[in-house]
Amino acid sequence: ALEREALTAGQRESLDLISTRGRELVALIETILDAARVEAGQLSLVKKRTSVAGLVYLATQRARELVGGAGELRIEMAEGMPAVTVDANHVSRAIAVVVAHALRSASGRGVAVRASVAAGGKQVRVEIDHGEAQTDPTELRALFTQQQTSRAKGLTLGLSLARSIVEMHGGSIEVTGATGESTVVSTLLPV
Repeated sequence: ALEREALTAGQRESLDLISTRGRELVALIETILDAARVEAGQLSLVKKRTSVAGLVYLATQRARELVGGAGELRIEMAEGMPAVTVDANHVSRAIAVVVAHALRSASGRGVAVRASVAAGGKQVRVEIDHGEAQTDPTELRALFTQQQTSRAKGLTLGLSLARSIVEMHGGSIEVTGATGESTVVSTLLPV
């Protein structure tokens, strides 16, 4: 309702900040609940054939919501992408967390999301290229392998959960790059 009212620039900025923080809080609560379900072995997945384009679109839309639309995001989709059998809700959220982290790390620079076929057609690769961001790949690898989720904070918990969700689908997450180079996070999912 407030969004329809005539607001000053300061009021609009405050409303946008409240809205962004609200979305972040909901995402954090969902992450905490899912992490607890994963740790207890009680996370139920509803796997269905899903187009990779639809999965990437949903993930990037969710990532933009998490960061309030900040940052340039390019999507590159290879032709002839096969469908994957996944829980689209959980996998898109996992990829969204990785994309949101890249957008925050990029500080206004571009982030690319590329989808292609890998492993001779047996896997789909979704790469999140941090571009010129000053992301330390060693530090990022550590965030993905965080095991003690009871002590983890929001982003660490989200990245660790993303890895767990992808692994529950028979996939993996890889971080490549070196300090001073572009860091790329690849999500691999079986076809």
